Amino acid sequence: MSTAVCVTLCAGAAAQTTPVNIITDPNPTNLSGRGTFGGLVIDGFARVNSANAAGETTSEVDRVLTDGFRSYGGRLDTDNSGSIRFLVIAESGVAFRPDEEIQGLTLEGVGSGTRIQFVQVLGSEDDGVEWFGGSVNADHLVINGADDDSLDMDLGYRGRVQYALALQGTTNGNYGIESDGNGDNFNAVPFTAPRIANVTILGNKGRIDENT
Repeated sequence: MSTAVCVTLCAGAAAQTTPVNIITDPNPTNLSGRGTFGGLVIDGFARVNSANAAGETTSEVDRVLTDGFRSYGGRLDTDNSGSIRFLVIAESGVAFRPDEEIQGLTLEGVGSGTRIQFVQVLGSEDDGVEWFGGSVNADHLVINGADDDSLDMDLGYRGRVQYALALQGTTNGNYGIESDGNGDNFNAVPFTAPRIANVTILGNKGRIDENT
């Protein structure tokens, strides 16, 4: 399996360099591949609608990557998991089982105190960016050639996404935006309610497969 970077609870992400950081394979001269780097995963303490009584949710992504169980989510919607700015994540994303994937950028229960700005995901084998609950805002995003959805929002995500450009992949490229609640409990709260503005999505003759 590809390696990935996981920022777990009580840790913090920091990528605030002058443009551009590239997270990819050891050969940065050819960025036409997919899945050579798992992606970037950030866990936070914000609310998620699949949480247990303690407000926590087991991370399937971390379980597969670390061969152990880690949790994300909580009750602090203003949680600060750090700052991600001026970042390129290339040749990323791994779909290791149906409905269990690592996206280019995976945000799990990340709170509104976190900054996500000026991020490009290039050539993800799964989604470009996926939010699992949380309330983090993100702006100035570019998603090129995701094999699944460019932007995917689940499990009670309630943040704002603004100023985004997405060019779908040519193989699958399922949806520009996918937004779901909790597939196991349609009444689970908080409901997924993102605010999306100033977004352009371009199709690229991809196809929709059964694993959306």
